[in-house]
Amino acid sequence: LDATLRSLAKHTTLVDKVTILFKASNPDFKKGYHKCFERHFPFKTHGIHETNFHNDFIERLEVIQKEAEFVLGLTDDTIVYRNLLCDAQDIKNFWNDDTLCYSLRLGRNTTVQDCATGLPMMKIPAYEYIDSEHEKFLYWNWKKCPKDDNTGYPISMDSVIYESNLFYEISKSIEFKNLREWEGNLVEKTRKESKRNEMMCNEISSCVNLSINMTQFPFNKNMPYYISLEELNIRFLAGEILDLTKMLHNVEICGSHQFIKPLLIDRN
Repeated sequence: LDATLRSLAKHTTLVDKVTILFKASNPDFKKGYHKCFERHFPFKTHGIHETNFHNDFIERLEVIQKEAEFVLGLTDDTIVYRNLLCDAQDIKNFWNDDTLCYSLRLGRNTTVQDCATGLPMMKIPAYEYIDSEHEKFLYWNWKKCPKDDNTGYPISMDSVIYESNLFYEISKSIEFKNLREWEGNLVEKTRKESKRNEMMCNEISSCVNLSINMTQFPFNKNMPYYISLEELNIRFLAGEILDLTKMLHNVEICGSHQFIKPLLIDRN
């Protein structure tokens, strides 16, 4: 989470407010969250301790859709790895009535669907290509793509931007108890009912998810660079942080999720 927020601050001006829905399972994790919240980021950071995921999620979305035109969904293993040059006005200029979402994790460079197996991702079937002053935008019909491929999977909290009022309404229309249920149920409903057939992304992705560990069952400890949540939290409380510059040096981003060797340094 600390690395997510630091990368947001470093590489994009799109974000001005951050709401973090978290659940600390013990006092040490709670200390870690609050230490992260106390960092001086250039945006307002607001932490909400989860008591009921469905209610907390919907209540916060209701507030956000009254305050902002767009909302960016992120999980806490997301890293913005390059400067995202477009701003909010660019998004407004290139958004249209058929656009459902704008993915920051996809691009021509994302050719791997599953980093664990090496399964390839379908090539983005862009039918429109716009070269703006700042970024190049690709558009395609996601409903014509397989639903088990990133190109046909528009609902995710992994660095995807939505119109906040639409995001709120569609989330409110389904039942879910956790993030996985929200995503799975909403994907099915959206594929069946949504009249918005368009996804958009940049020519080169700007976000990647670091596959180091898993927080939801079933847990997988066989990841190449696995570090437990407990160890990461202990080291963070002791003053260490992920060194994103060294971690990403000479790394070619080829998927939305990727195994990248974590490097921790003593911030103190």
